Parts: sequence; structure tokens; C-alpha cells
Amino acid sequence: MFKSEGLLRRKSSLEPAVSKIAYAIMLQAINDIHYGGKSRRVSKWKADAAEWFESEEDDLGSFVWVCRILGWDPGRTRTAVTSVPIHKQRSKAAH
Repeated sequence: MFKSEGLLRRKSSLEPAVSKIAYAIMLQAINDIHYGGKSRRVSKWKADAAEWFESEEDDLGSFVWVCRILGWDPGRTRTAVTSVPIHKQRSKAAH
């Protein structure tokens, strides 16, 4: 039986596309959790992103998996992302 190292191999041997995908996932989650909109859809995105950041799962696409692919410590990354103040979206009248 073959044993696959899958996508969790050492960072130096990863395909560049895997790192780019992991980085894009992280950026989208950060954008979702910090976006200042108030619609139901935005609230759902924020809740989903918060749940993703809090998860300890290490499945493909999970927060822990993304951190591993990027070579980042999940605990420190989680603290850094969730401790940044959320910017309120400016109203158009304020411009």
C-alpha cells in the first residue's frame, strides 16, 4: 500500500500553487472577519470566519492546515488576526 505525504509535506517541497492557495484562503478569512458591513450575508461571513479561526481541526483547508502550509504558528496567528481592531465602514455621507 502506498503512503501519501499529501499536501502536508515540508514547506520547501510544496508546489508554489499550494502555498498561494493557502495564502489566499487566509487573506479571505481575514477580510471576512474584519469587514465592516452589516448585512445578513456579511454577518454570516464573519461568523463563518470566526468559527474557522477558532477551529483546531487540521483537515485540508482548515485554519491549522493553512498555517502549517504557510509555516505560521496557529496560536500566534490566531491571536494576531483576532486582536486587530475591526474598522468600521465609513458612510458615504462622511466622504
